[in-house]
Amino acid sequence: MAELGYPKKTIQLYADKVNVSALKKPDIVTTYLGPCGDFIIL
Repeated sequence: MAELGYPKKTIQLYADKVNVSALKKPDIVTTYLGPCGDFIIL
């Protein structure tokens, strides 16, 4: 990732999975299908 220009702090946060998890009981859920075919559930 450093070769792509990401700062060391960003790489460390990504590696440590800071603030990454699923909510146990979300109030709402939505899905999105991007024009490139990527499918996201939020």
